[in-house]
Amino acid sequence: MAANRSIQLDKTESGNQHIEAGVEYKAFSNPFSFGSTIKLDGANYDVWARTFMLSVVGHGKKYILEEDEPVEKTGKYARWEEENNIISVWLMNSTQPHIAVGLCYYNTTKDMWNSLRQTYSQDKNISKIYRFTKNCYKCSK
Repeated sequence: MAANRSIQLDKTESGNQHIEAGVEYKAFSNPFSFGSTIKLDGANYDVWARTFMLSVVGHGKKYILEEDEPVEKTGKYARWEEENNIISVWLMNSTQPHIAVGLCYYNTTKDMWNSLRQTYSQDKNISKIYRFTKNCYKCSK
């Protein structure tokens, strides 16, 4: 038989914040406020991409990162455009300012996402491969 346990939580609510047992939760009503709370800084791509994708999938918007912009600018396009803009803002808000600046020039979130993956991902990051090779060469001297 399981024993009943009572846990006393320190609860404080102010504005859109809720603090429970020392953990802060923010309640957002603004759709532009989601994404990853981890900011991409260039060195943490893997964990950032995973948390960002979890948020996008959890909000049912993964298709924005995977599908091309609709060719027809009628019907479903208005919904796609709205969601593309929302996820674009999530991306820019979840990156460091020096990275976000470059994202402003892309028209679609898919293009932003692919550029970030190509630039910062471990498996296809040419600059990291180059630095690694260069460091290996220095060590061999």
